[in-house]
Amino acid sequence: TNAKSITLHDGVTAIGYYAFMSHKAKEIHLPAGLEAIGEYALYSVLLRDVYFDKNVNQIGENAFYIGRSTTFHLYPNTYAQQYAMDNGIKYEILGNIDNLEGGID
Repeated sequence: TNAKSITLHDGVTAIGYYAFMSHKAKEIHLPAGLEAIGEYALYSVLLRDVYFDKNVNQIGENAFYIGRSTTFHLYPNTYAQQYAMDNGIKYEILGNIDNLEGGID
């Protein structure tokens, strides 16, 4: 498909292995209920922007192909932020960080 953006709707809790491999999208919006992203789910997708909500707690091996222009947009103290830091991925914090508490379980 040639869609520039992938938006997953509420109710989606996981993205399966190889689900969007080689898709042509430049950005993806992940829903609030999403908890897991499978191995190679978005591999070979040259994403520019990945928008996370707060509930992702599992990202499989090689789930993303991370280019130099890829930015994760995420909330602080989340699994997605830890994943970005552990893998050297550029990220931008969303929301009002002064009102958020907690850490990574």
